[in-house]
Amino acid sequence: MMGPFRVALSGDFRKADGSATFPDFDLAPLREAKNVEMVFLDNASPIRGDQLEDFDALILLAHRFDATSVPKSGRLAVVARFGVGYDTVDVEACTRANVLAMIAAGAVDRPVAEATIAWMLALTHHVL
Repeated sequence: MMGPFRVALSGDFRKADGSATFPDFDLAPLREAKNVEMVFLDNASPIRGDQLEDFDALILLAHRFDATSVPKSGRLAVVARFGVGYDTVDVEACTRANVLAMIAAGAVDRPVAEATIAWMLALTHHVL
């Protein structure tokens, strides 16, 4: 029998007091999924490879994932970046290690566009 699918979340998903950085980010599907184990990592950036040795997936907020973050075990299969772009992910290091790097394309396109237009309108109307 295989063990659970282990998912690590970068330490910046929690504040220093242990509360959620984004309380509206619903982790219930991960917590309640059968044969899935979810763990918050220590608050290190870049993430260290030894932190990920026994994980199948990493959900990454703003911490960096670079060549030193790739675990030697080869178990890590995916780095899912929560946010826009891959600016904190060394995509080449993921490619060399056969680790899928992904984002939720289109997830924040409209809110970012709306915020940009609102900011432009505020500036043109001298709203402080």
